[in-house]
Amino acid sequence: MVHLLIDNCSLLQLSNINGYNNYLIQLEDHINNGELILITHNLILEEWERHKLKDKERKERKLLFLSKQKEQIQNDATNLLPTIATVNTNHLDLQVQQIDNILAKAKVLNTPEGIKNEVAERIRKKLAPFHNKVNSLNDWEIIGSACAFCENYAIWQLDFLSNNHTDFADKDDINRKIHPTLQERFSKIAINYFKNYSDLF
Repeated sequence: MVHLLIDNCSLLQLSNINGYNNYLIQLEDHINNGELILITHNLILEEWERHKLKDKERKERKLLFLSKQKEQIQNDATNLLPTIATVNTNHLDLQVQQIDNILAKAKVLNTPEGIKNEVAERIRKKLAPFHNKVNSLNDWEIIGSACAFCENYAIWQLDFLSNNHTDFADKDDINRKIHPTLQERFSKIAINYFKNYSDLF
């Protein structure tokens, strides 16, 4: 059984402006077939709710801009007058709804006191995710809570997908390796880090 943690920046990537995202379909299939358990955190859910509509609107604006550009090129080539560009964005709505659905099936975690209590020491020693910046409290609570959950339930492997390589990844392999100070802290858990969906699937 695969236990997978996906942070918010990577959840937003599951919605594709050009069409339906194949990784989203694969992820839902693995969850529905009982091959994968999605782990999430209250902080991720809060971030997702804050950002999902803004992200969809940003992608809609980009689609409209690209459509206008394409139409302008066609009009210039044929000497036609400009028309009002319309864009179908239904696929964006459907993808957001599908992400909502898979999050509803996830195991939702809160931050245990022990993880909260480690913050000051990790900041002082500049241990990941505080090695580049101090403002990484949510990042620590998310990965720390997931690893603590795995330890408590004898889950010895955690797959972790995050495009946020500056906080989570080993600088020598930002695509596939967790930062060593995170792996050392949770030495009982094999943390498989992935920056990209293509590496996970």
